[in-house]
Amino acid sequence: MITALSLVPVGYLDVSQPTQAPWWCPMCGPGGMWGWGMMFGWLLWLVVLAFLVWLAVRYLPGRAGPPGRGADAEAILKERYARGEIDRDTYLRMLEDLRRQPPV
Repeated sequence: MITALSLVPVGYLDVSQPTQAPWWCPMCGPGGMWGWGMMFGWLLWLVVLAFLVWLAVRYLPGRAGPPGRGADAEAILKERYARGEIDRDTYLRMLEDLRRQPPV
């Protein structure tokens, strides 16, 4: 009579030997794709992908960096002064106020 256990190769169920992946499937052993790697390996790649997207958004040229109040506000103030909307005294007073306050 042939049973399910008789079809298992000799030594396959031997727990006294350290677990080792078969030669034809090096990722099937402990910690490989069939162990913790299958359960949490995708999480590592998800973190790597999220980090790469963050780097691309943050540092690629032509992209707006983090919003900084100082440089943008000074540029707007300079444009208003150049268009003649404000006079010199007002421009200097507002520029001094902008440079004195810490950016938000």
